[in-house]
Amino acid sequence: MVATARLGAAHGVRGEQALTSLSGETAHLLHIGDVQLCAPDGRVRAAHVGSARQTGSKTIVHIDGVETREAARALTGWEVWVAREDATPLREDEYYLADLCGAEVFQQGRRLGVVAGVLPGGPSDLLEISSVAGERFLVPFLARFVPSVDVADRHIELEPGYDWGGQR
Repeated sequence: MVATARLGAAHGVRGEQALTSLSGETAHLLHIGDVQLCAPDGRVRAAHVGSARQTGSKTIVHIDGVETREAARALTGWEVWVAREDATPLREDEYYLADLCGAEVFQQGRRLGVVAGVLPGGPSDLLEISSVAGERFLVPFLARFVPSVDVADRHIELEPGYDWGGQR
């Protein structure tokens, strides 16, 4: 399963809510069914998207069992995870965030740690690295800082010339 969208504000009074694509593409969101909902605090629950429609630039969904505006509000901010085959197809140099977590991070061949998470960060996502020294540090997920990502080998190389932390 991979994260594909985030539940937004309630839409109307019957439990519908806006859905924001994490990739910027929305066509695949109109055809999702069984999903996992992941709360910001880590709770996970299975769900089914009973209906989805495009309204202008918004995707509006109804999750089975969510019948009121208040119930929809309670899910605001939860991520929607789908089976990989139901997610947005990847282009070259695109990655599912789930594939980055747990990847080993190196700089000039020296192991710095592993990716503990990926955080939204303005102009780019931020890789949260758990260092070999037991500390955490953030790296902007931009090509000038992260020139090499090998998802198959679970290997990420950071640009030399920066003291990213965890190098003691």
